Amino acid sequence: MKPTLEHERYLIRYLLGSLPEQEQELLEQHYLVDEHLFDELIIIETELADRYVQGTLSASDRALLEEHWLSDPRRAQRLAFAEDLFRYVEREMFRTI
Repeated sequence: MKPTLEHERYLIRYLLGSLPEQEQELLEQHYLVDEHLFDELIIIETELADRYVQGTLSASDRALLEEHWLSDPRRAQRLAFAEDLFRYVEREMFRTI
């Protein structure tokens, strides 16, 4: 079953750190025991990183991502890798044209 847009937006709010603390804790308890939910979070996290490096996030989501994600060195490193990969792929695509 494909997640609803509302459910996906809820998970995005969690990943961007904009859910109330109590809701964050409840979601964390659920995704630790629900493999499907955990997989959804990984997919959405990857999509957020892709949208960030492509410049397609809304200004408010971009600001939240920068504030929340970049405060964690591991996430900042993954985001830097995604940016490098995106630039490399973009450069290689234009080279073949």
